Amino acid sequence: MHCHAGCTLDEICAALGINKSELWFDGRNGPSKPKDNIDWELEETIVFIGEHSIERPTGRDWERYTRAKLLLARRGLHQSPQTDTKTLGVRKPRVSKDLD
Repeated sequence: MHCHAGCTLDEICAALGINKSELWFDGRNGPSKPKDNIDWELEETIVFIGEHSIERPTGRDWERYTRAKLLLARRGLHQSPQTDTKTLGVRKPRVSKDLD
């Protein structure tokens, strides 16, 4: 539940005349926290492949690599030697200055 005016859940329930526990079928006083269903080994494998491939990943592979890199960086699980904290180790392709 979200109030665009910035009211808290307690304020909304008070205005409706209900208890927070009435919002959930099992009588809890709030939503359950999302479970961590991330396969961290898979994420590390995706980053490893992305960083050690001969060619830079493209399209959906690039998107998946950058997502895995971000997840691992946020979790503090991946620190490769070429990682730049500003870009999370994601390098943009370089264009040679010799091209005219």
